[in-house]
Amino acid sequence: MKIRFTTMAVLLGVGAVACASVPVPTDQLAAAQANVARAQQMGAADNSDAAYHLRLAQQQLDEGQKLIADEENLEAQYILRRAAADGELAMAIASYGTASTEADQARLRLQTLRTRQNNNNVVDGDRATQGN
Repeated sequence: MKIRFTTMAVLLGVGAVACASVPVPTDQLAAAQANVARAQQMGAADNSDAAYHLRLAQQQLDEGQKLIADEENLEAQYILRRAAADGELAMAIASYGTASTEADQARLRLQTLRTRQNNNNVVDGDRATQGN
């Protein structure tokens, strides 16, 4: 019984030291902050799918900052990695949405130009037959 208690105390002590020895995850914090900011700048809030991931990233960023304040650096590290990944996903979705919209607009312009060209060909053909 005494050995178990001693073993448990040692394991708890080692665990506490291990958790306390994890440095503040400044790299993960910076990456998460940067990705959230970039996603916002790219208009992620205007796309429902991107906005969802942006909200997740912001919530995880907030949680990570609280964990750092509570000196729970290991947990903060994992949460901030997720925040950075969700921020990156929000950027990708926002970028795809923008590219898709631009492609749709280009297709519409092309269709308009083709219609005009076809109309001009018909008018020119009518003029040619009228001249004969």
